[in-house]
Amino acid sequence: MEVPIKKRNIDKFYSLLKERLNRKFPTISITSSINSSNLRVIKIAIDRLTTHRLIFKEKFTPSTVKVAIPRPQIAIVIDDFGSVYKQAKDFLKIKVPITFSILPFRRHSREIAKLVHEKGFEVMLHLPMEPYGYPSIKPGEGALLLSMTDDQIRRVTNRCLDDLDCCISGVNNHMGSAFTENKSKMRIVLQEIKKRHLFFLDSLTSPHSTAYKTATSLHIPAGRRDIFLDVKQTREFVSGQLKKLISIARRKGKAIAIGHPYTVTLEVLKDRLPEINKTQARIVPVSELIK
Repeated sequence: MEVPIKKRNIDKFYSLLKERLNRKFPTISITSSINSSNLRVIKIAIDRLTTHRLIFKEKFTPSTVKVAIPRPQIAIVIDDFGSVYKQAKDFLKIKVPITFSILPFRRHSREIAKLVHEKGFEVMLHLPMEPYGYPSIKPGEGALLLSMTDDQIRRVTNRCLDDLDCCISGVNNHMGSAFTENKSKMRIVLQEIKKRHLFFLDSLTSPHSTAYKTATSLHIPAGRRDIFLDVKQTREFVSGQLKKLISIARRKGKAIAIGHPYTVTLEVLKDRLPEINKTQARIVPVSELIK
């Protein structure tokens, strides 16, 4: 017979049974042991002949079994570094593994890339691409344009990759709402990225972007942004977006946010991320969330 019972009740039962049997029947022996199946066995014997064997299986209740629930994972990419060296130094003080995405050919691009890389943080190339509204809206030096030939696209892409080649592990698009909608142009860019064994993050500056699907079709490790942190530059908005990010991560298991090196973004992240990383979600480099 197997009886589910809590350990403390087994011990209590054994002590009580032994006391009463020995009091009335001095010739009876009673022993307790754990068998190979980790079950408690109580044997009752008379003159060394076993007359009874009681087998107890310890009962586990929710209060005695702790199930570890894995925390969701989030990645935070900060775009647009390159022009102001101090911005990068300030964001490095956050002390959680955010990812730095750096524009090519800016005054401090290489200097920032080397600093961030040496500090152990992940570095990406923030590759400029043509937005809707071009040329009134300018993506800056190194931009990929829809008017370019295939060879020009390859050449400009590789110039940008070479500028930060020392340190980058991946690429995401800067602007590019128009360019990323063009599948054939994006395919040329992504083929060059693949040659360097880099991942690609679609910033999703257009809901009609072809970048992510094109990257996966080429078997490039790729991901997509889930949320922008600082479309509005207020503490209330950025804090609210962080809450949404955690909510998305809880639902999906992971989530990716993109922010910018604004003062308000820095302040909110410095205040919130260390505690979030300890209690609500695990903050990881974006490459860990990209497949």
